[in-house]
Parts: sequence; structure tokens; C-alpha cells
Amino acid sequence: MTMFHHSHLIFLPLLIMSTIIALSSTSWLIMWLSLETNLISFIPMISYPKTQFFSKSAMKYFLIQSSSSITFLFLTIFLASLPSLLLKLQPIITLIMIMKSGSAPFHHWFITITNNISWSSLLLLLTWQKIIPFLIISLMNTWMILPLAILNLIIGSTSGISTPSTRLIMTYSSLSHQGWMYSSMMFSDSLWMFYLMIYSMNFILCLLPFSLMNNTLLNNSLTPYSSKISLFISLMNLAGIPPLPGFIPKWIILEMIPAHFTPLSLILITSTTLSIFFYMQMTFTTLTLSSHNKPLTKSSLPTKISLYPYILMSSLLLFL
Repeated sequence: MTMFHHSHLIFLPLLIMSTIIALSSTSWLIMWLSLETNLISFIPMISYPKTQFFSKSAMKYFLIQSSSSITFLFLTIFLASLPSLLLKLQPIITLIMIMKSGSAPFHHWFITITNNISWSSLLLLLTWQKIIPFLIISLMNTWMILPLAILNLIIGSTSGISTPSTRLIMTYSSLSHQGWMYSSMMFSDSLWMFYLMIYSMNFILCLLPFSLMNNTLLNNSLTPYSSKISLFISLMNLAGIPPLPGFIPKWIILEMIPAHFTPLSLILITSTTLSIFFYMQMTFTTLTLSSHNKPLTKSSLPTKISLYPYILMSSLLLFL
């Protein structure tokens, strides 16, 4: 399976540049401009390959993002003339960014798109495309962050249990991870960036064994057994099971939560437990099916690459 197309190489620098501009900007208008540049560069990437389903997904993504951006533009104009309005406009700005990022409760359009795009586009959509909206949300001092975190944790961890599609499972999983990032925003200004970085690395490593499987469901007896083991370890790392590196950001967030936020800690732990359940449910059938290829001693290069970071980072975690 070809993960990347030449169109990604053309528009990826523009995508990266728009995010860097947003991260270094203090102007609301510049942030809006970076959002638009980000949208323009991502649409051609999500449109590949040229099929009816991919084109519909790109059009739906464009309509949602552009309508949200128009509203955000009007708000930035108000803020440019009357900066004192920021406190009153914070909930509206937060809702706009929730819509743009595809977080719950405005996640239904996002779910329909992720099941009809390529793996490379899904990777960018679930990781890089979250940076600017999350940056703007983290600047908002609003009461909405806590219910937003809880809602994403509950919906993300419960919806993935009965989902057979790998793409949808990874999408619902991202909602649960977004709940962790929203939780971290209440106690730190930058911890969500660290969490997103670790999540992105883990998701990339999950895509390596996925790239060896040509179907969207994992019950394939032709998949090499070494790839199945690699996928299982990758998903357990994504779930945050110690001593795998995915546990580190979750551990830090739980350590930072004050005692009077104990119910939030319980929700975070419960959502992770449910995520572990559907990750194991997703890989159990694959692991128990007999593989027609001969196994672990002849592992493919992507499998070896995906396992080395876990061995290294898990070893480092033992010294923490």
C-alpha cells in the first residue's frame, strides 16, 4: 500500500509553514491566516486518490472548515477593534475550534470523513491538523475545557468498542486522546503539545504494520505473524500501558491533577481501560488466526523499524 503521494511532498512544506506561523504569532488575524493556509494546503492532500468517496470527503472537510473560518474571521475583526471583548468571545471561539478539530460533541462530520480517506491523510488529520485549533483553545481561559475533556473521554472510549473498521477505531481513539489533552490544558499551558507529540509518534508507528495490510479490517490470515505482534505492541503503546513510552504523558498528567479533581482522574483511567479493551479486541482475532507466512525470524523492515523505538524508550522509562 502506498502511504504517500507526490502531492503530499508539494503541499506538506506549506502545511508545516502555516503551523509554525500560528505557533509564533500573537495576532488573531495572523492565526486566522495560518488556518486558511493550512486548509488550502491540506485539501489537495485529502483529495488523493481521485475517487468519488475521496472527493466527497474533501468537499465536506472544506465546507466545515471554511464556514468555521468565516465565523472566526468576523470575531478577529471585532477583537482587532475591541480587544476587551475577548473574555466574552472566548466560549464562541472555543466552539469554533472544537468544530474545526472534530472534537466531541461536533465530531459526527469528522467520523464520516476519516473512513473515506487514505492512511497518510488520516495521519495528518488526527495529528498535525490538531495543532492550530488546540493552540487557540489552550489560549482560552474558559469553563468549557473540563466538560469538553470529559465528553471526549466518554465518547471516544465507548464508541470504539462496537466498531469493526480500523480507521474508525483509530478515529474514536483520537477522541479519547483529545480528552487527555484537554485535561492537561487545565493544569499546564504546554503539556498538551508534549502529549500530542508522543501520540503522533505512536500513531506513525501504528501505521507501519497497517501499511502491510491491504484491508480495513484486521482479520486477515495472510498477514505475517511478526506484523501482528508489532501491531499489538504499537496499539498497547498507543493505549498507554506501562512500561511502553505512551504511558509517560498520561502519567505526567495524572501526577499534575490536584486532589479535588479526583473524579477527573477516575474518568481518565476508566477511558484508558476501555481503550485497552477495544485495542485488544481489534487485534485478538488477528493474533489467533494462523499466518500463512513464516514468522518472526524473517520480519519485514517496517516491522523491525516499528519495534526498535519501543525497546529503546521502554528501557529509558525504567530509569525514571
